[in-house]
Amino acid sequence: MAIALWIKSDDLTKQINDFLNRQRINEYEAFKQNTLSCTKTHNKESCKKLIAMAQSIHDGGGTVEDFWLKNHYAGIASRELKDYTNAIKYFQQACEIGYAASCNLLGSMYSNGKETKKDIKKANKYFQLACDGKDAYGCLNLGTSYYYGESIEQSYSQAFKHFQQAKESKIAESHLYFMLGIMYLEGQGCRLDKDKALEHFGIACDMGNDTACKNYAIIKQ
Repeated sequence: MAIALWIKSDDLTKQINDFLNRQRINEYEAFKQNTLSCTKTHNKESCKKLIAMAQSIHDGGGTVEDFWLKNHYAGIASRELKDYTNAIKYFQQACEIGYAASCNLLGSMYSNGKETKKDIKKANKYFQLACDGKDAYGCLNLGTSYYYGESIEQSYSQAFKHFQQAKESKIAESHLYFMLGIMYLEGQGCRLDKDKALEHFGIACDMGNDTACKNYAIIKQ
């Protein structure tokens, strides 16, 4: 005799959600381990697994956050494997739906010209998207382009503005504090302020920037 098992719809929904959450936890644990192995120890097999996980998103399912994250790290994995064409593809896909860190890395690839054809104008476009998305490194890179006028109209005020945006994120990047030190010292895009110049050169010096250390010593004399 068949026995009917009645389950309340709320209970069934909870059971399904619990199952899906366990699946996601397992998936993200594997994702984290492959990411660490690929980026820290440069394990090629882990890099290939990251790329496969990104591909599964295209094959169906996954949240927007999944799409951002997996495509971003698939881009990093492709870069590790020196597959720069696919690195650009994955970063592009993540950038297009708003993952700012991918926009910055895409800009960096076009800026350095080692992994694809150098195109500073295109790099600046992606740095702008990254900065608009609150990526501190995107703001730093865009500020540097404005400072030197690299394929963009030179502007100290725009450079200072974007350096300040990067600083708000408290990134530990000596180049940022060194550039702000220079700008305060010379009054470029801001009021001349030797005390602030000294402060920023001091921070850059503590981060290992030798030129900042020399500038700090000269101002202190």
